[in-house]
Amino acid sequence: MLPTNAIRAICLLAAISTLGPACDDTASTTPATGGGGSAPTGGGPAGTGGLGGETSTAGGSGGAPQAGANAGGAGPSCGDGEVGPGEQCDDGNTESGDGCSDCTESGSVLAYFELPGSPESSFNSLAWAGPDRLAATGVIRDAQGALDVLVVVFEVSTAQVLWMDTYDGVGVPENEGGTTDRGTDVVALADGSLVVSGYELVSDPALVAYPRECIWARRYSADGNVLWTKQMPTTNIGRAGTVSVNEDGTIFVGGGTPATAWLRAYNQNGAEMWTELQAGAGVSGNGSNRISGSVATANSGVAVVGALKGASNVSEYYAARFNSDGEEIWSEISNVGEYGGRIGAAADGTLFTLGWAATTGFLRKYSDAGDLQWHLDSPLGAMRHPNTMSVWGNGDVLLGTNFWNGTNDVPELTRLDSEGGVRWTKEIDPGTLGYRHIEASVIAPDGRIAVGGRGDPDSAFLAERGWAAVIAQ
Repeated sequence: MLPTNAIRAICLLAAISTLGPACDDTASTTPATGGGGSAPTGGGPAGTGGLGGETSTAGGSGGAPQAGANAGGAGPSCGDGEVGPGEQCDDGNTESGDGCSDCTESGSVLAYFELPGSPESSFNSLAWAGPDRLAATGVIRDAQGALDVLVVVFEVSTAQVLWMDTYDGVGVPENEGGTTDRGTDVVALADGSLVVSGYELVSDPALVAYPRECIWARRYSADGNVLWTKQMPTTNIGRAGTVSVNEDGTIFVGGGTPATAWLRAYNQNGAEMWTELQAGAGVSGNGSNRISGSVATANSGVAVVGALKGASNVSEYYAARFNSDGEEIWSEISNVGEYGGRIGAAADGTLFTLGWAATTGFLRKYSDAGDLQWHLDSPLGAMRHPNTMSVWGNGDVLLGTNFWNGTNDVPELTRLDSEGGVRWTKEIDPGTLGYRHIEASVIAPDGRIAVGGRGDPDSAFLAERGWAAVIAQ
């Protein structure tokens, strides 16, 4: 594990320092009570979270007091409809996520972290590992030139790196025939420990006949010690794309090989509980069958999304839900030429999936029983294709995309209500990076958003670095 001084973090707290107290400190407030499970049991590129927000003295969903909460009636207060000292906005209501939450503009950057440009790095997934801890996994280039798995945990309030680790499957430089090791997803358990999924290049003759990419998963303690590591060699290329954990602590790792999409359940000690395999009807090929996203569901189950190779040898969209024993509750295989990438769940069990076709993205909503409630093509418009999704406990959906603003590729966030209507859209412009690409998002129990990805200060793509930001809901 690398020392914390091996990496620097930048925190832009201007948004916080200019806000001051959200409300009169004499007002009574109630903590956030949004549903959807806590961050330590959610996580991943499509984890669930509660809906935080502005509260009233009579109880509510967390955040700032309602209008009139200042019992003495002296001075402005958050929610009174007047923008007062320390407030970015005040829309006169206590609704959360409507563009002005806690008298802070939705989409405002609350904190920002950035890895140095050397060595090159990027973030592929984020997880809240506690109210003040944000975990990320992705890749970092090693001294030999190959890309290794990267895992890092930040303390949000102080912008400090609490711990960081890298993992090298073989250490063969790319220019000598090696391929990358990659962390694809991360999830936090209730005790703050992490499970990271991905793939590595394995060259151990006891495992494989010659170097090949193999499925990999590792659990870390809350302070960064390795608890266990799982290598899952396959007869061909295997990659893990997703990890999630349910309410009883069962860990689900999903991915694919050319022959099958697969989902495996582990207990917290790393013992395999069951494995579910799903093969498409077509001829297998690299990346043909895969599970790309997973999320915990009610009754200790799990729901997944991905793709299977169809009879016409073209990818088909795949979604399914399993109970805690790995038995299929429902599944859908449909739409030739499409594949699913992200999945999230609301507190009532409603599921949302994000997928892509050749020229567009699409968003689907399912009931807990698997009934398709609606399908939206190009939910952000024809020129904006979302590549990350997260879901609040009330069923609101966060979509992250990238678009060209005339100068650079920049990230943009959009919050939709549970029926697909737009609540707000905001371009995210943190730090000093010119080019910024969004790869991951996750919702905290109090409703805060975390997003991250990769970027470059001069848009030359020569020193890409991982970045993450905490955003107001």
